[in-house]
Amino acid sequence: GMIFLKNYLDNLISACKIQFSNKPLIYVTVFYILGIIISSCFNISILCVVLLLTVLCIMYFLKKIPNFVFILIVSSLISVLLYDFHVKTFPENHIKYQIKDLNGKKAVITGLMVKDVEIIKENKTASLILKLDSIKYLKDLKKVSGLIKINFQEELNYGELNYGDTLRIFGRIIMPKEPKNPGEFDYKKYLERKHIFALVSVDPKEGDSLEIIGECPNNLFIKIAFFLKGKLLKIIQGSF
Repeated sequence: GMIFLKNYLDNLISACKIQFSNKPLIYVTVFYILGIIISSCFNISILCVVLLLTVLCIMYFLKKIPNFVFILIVSSLISVLLYDFHVKTFPENHIKYQIKDLNGKKAVITGLMVKDVEIIKENKTASLILKLDSIKYLKDLKKVSGLIKINFQEELNYGELNYGDTLRIFGRIIMPKEPKNPGEFDYKKYLERKHIFALVSVDPKEGDSLEIIGECPNNLFIKIAFFLKGKLLKIIQGSF
């Protein structure tokens, strides 16, 4: 029985080695992505990953594991380290660390649009992403970094807001909610992967406001690009 199992494992490893040698980049990419998925789903200690990498290197140099297995596992572990460093290391004034104190409160938010506005004509709403500069709650003005998503509860026209505009917004800051039921789409985790840890609801009917305090840089290329984009979107909207 043991001999059969050993032969089976040897044959399986040989078959995997052949497959890996034919398309190494594909398998390395798949395992790299797998590491990102694992890191995003589980809170893995960086120390554990470093220890595992150390053990893996020792086993490799002692020739206890095949080369392709070593490469694939290392690919996954490196992606875990990079993901953790990319997602979990933020400055002290990042919105991630401020959101609990500001959740549910109305404040004045100042920031730079780092993505073109997304206009949803069917719901007469719009959403945009701001790179934060400051948040003022009551009389407390703080310099805050990070990204925040604005949900504007009123219809906008194409060209009213543009990438690069500096905005001052008064609205309610909201912490994204975690899913209540197993298997439900995790919107909070989805936003965190984009480095967005807070939402702001801006409803003019409730006295909220949005104003441009600094326009997009005076760049002819950018102006032409936004002008053409606006024209195309208007044509598409009118045609369909």
